[in-house]
Amino acid sequence: MADFKTRVSDLTNFESTDDFALRDWLNEGYRELVNVFPPNLKELCYSNLKFTSTPEGTEVESISTSKIGIVFAHDLECRQIQPRHKYKAANSSSYFYATSSDPVYYMEGSKLNVLPYDSPVTYYYIASPNITETDSSVDNFPDEAEYLIVLYASCRAIHRLMVNKSSNLPTFVNIAPPSAPTMTTQSVTINGTAPTYVAPSLSLSAAPTINNLNITAVVPVAPDIILSTLTNLGVAPTYTSQSLTTQVAFNDYWTLGDFGDSDPGELNITAVLPSVPTLSDNSISFSTSAPTYNVQAVSPNYADANNWLNTEEDSEMVASRMQIIGSEIQKYQADMQNQLNIFNEANAEYQAELQKAIKNADLSSQDDSQKLQKYSSEVQAYSSQVTSQTQEYAQKLSRYQLELNTVYQAWAKTQSDNLQKYQSDMQNELNIFNKENASYQVKLNEAIKNADLDNAKMSNELQKYSNEIQIYQAQVSQSVQEYQQNFTKEFQIWQTKRQTELQEFQNNMQNKLNEFNDANTEYQAKMQKDLKDADLAESKEGRDLQKYSQELASYQGQVQSNVQDFQNNLQKQVTDYQWYQNQYAQLKQEYNQGLQMLVGANAAPQQQAQQ
Repeated sequence: MADFKTRVSDLTNFESTDDFALRDWLNEGYRELVNVFPPNLKELCYSNLKFTSTPEGTEVESISTSKIGIVFAHDLECRQIQPRHKYKAANSSSYFYATSSDPVYYMEGSKLNVLPYDSPVTYYYIASPNITETDSSVDNFPDEAEYLIVLYASCRAIHRLMVNKSSNLPTFVNIAPPSAPTMTTQSVTINGTAPTYVAPSLSLSAAPTINNLNITAVVPVAPDIILSTLTNLGVAPTYTSQSLTTQVAFNDYWTLGDFGDSDPGELNITAVLPSVPTLSDNSISFSTSAPTYNVQAVSPNYADANNWLNTEEDSEMVASRMQIIGSEIQKYQADMQNQLNIFNEANAEYQAELQKAIKNADLSSQDDSQKLQKYSSEVQAYSSQVTSQTQEYAQKLSRYQLELNTVYQAWAKTQSDNLQKYQSDMQNELNIFNKENASYQVKLNEAIKNADLDNAKMSNELQKYSNEIQIYQAQVSQSVQEYQQNFTKEFQIWQTKRQTELQEFQNNMQNKLNEFNDANTEYQAKMQKDLKDADLAESKEGRDLQKYSQELASYQGQVQSNVQDFQNNLQKQVTDYQWYQNQYAQLKQEYNQGLQMLVGANAAPQQQAQQ
């Protein structure tokens, strides 16, 4: 991108070596634009510096501008207070109280400070401009507004060229008329004096002084944003979780060693069934088989009950499973008793059949009778043993079931007591929590109500600030419009006056030329008449008169040429001046329109952000 001097020259043909004036105009344009920028555009112009704050009354940070933006202590934005309130910042009951979580800053004279002191501070400010004509861009300045600086400087350069035109107007050079020759007494007398062209004087009024746009509207001060905090809340109640007494597994609670060998295990009949004796041919015929006791089996599912107890921890399912196991044991006892009854019944029938066979047989051999007698005794002994073993097993099983039920009831009572105590402790802690929470809720609602009141007050202040911003924008717009109207009015008056003066000068010059021509025509006629009437005796006087006539004609031609050159030069200056006028008006209009568009386009987003 071309530098500022080239860009201004392209718009104005200002190729002067007066770079200091151009530099001043560029910086004036920067300052004028920054003064009318809305806050969001001013933020783009910020630079930043860092320092460590000091106690009030010992401020050390010097600032060269009053255009301070945002001030941070650590990473927290500070709120601004007036310097007269700086000593209140240490008072915890004051509105201006400063803390590490709510720091404040103030500007006193050319000093800036932040409280609490010893805080690392970063602040943003708009530095004084230092733009030169060789620069091609401006640091910390919105790109979309940079062309307005060029337009502002171009308007100043055009005005400078217009002023220079007043001192560069052409000067008319008067030419001395030729001297009339001296005639002898007998020569003709030339009546009258040769006319002299007297150039009119050109007196132009001074160009109007164009002052800088002066915005008298005062930027409204943004209200201090105070974050509402909830105070006097006390401590929120805490619910203390109760611990459940460690549950003891049923297998751990019931130790087999405490009951000895109570478990009868499976029923095992140790009695040996006697063999049927072999009789001789004369023995009785007996084919009935001795009855056999069918041993019953039972296998309670203690693993399932243990899963519901130790893994699922469901006491109801454990009780249900224990009831099922009890039912299985009771069924086992009933089946066992039923099988014993069946065995006894079959054995009785067998014994009857055996006795019948014995009684009906007439045994001739005493040996067969003895075998049968021995077999009968063995069968009775076997039956007794089976009955005795079955009854003993039933007694052991009954005892084992009783002990198992007793232990289960004790274990279930222990677990039930633990659960009941756990529920009671939870209910008691919940009652305490509800009581404390009710008191806390009252304080919380009161604090929320107070915070709502503070927020309503802050909302009113923000609304007031928004209204002030709108009024300020309207005042700025009005000032710009009045400046444009006044400038246009003065410029048009001066332009009309200048054109009138130039036209009057041209008319006066033409009148003077007409007067000269009239006088010269009359003089020429008189001279020709005198020449015709005179009979010159001397040829020398004739030649002098002829020469004088030629010189006079040449003088008249030079006067005409000088007048034409003067008019041409004057017309060129007028044309150049009119071009400057038109270019100035166009650049000024473009500058004002760009400024209004820039300020207006950023006013709405800024207002929305504040709301």
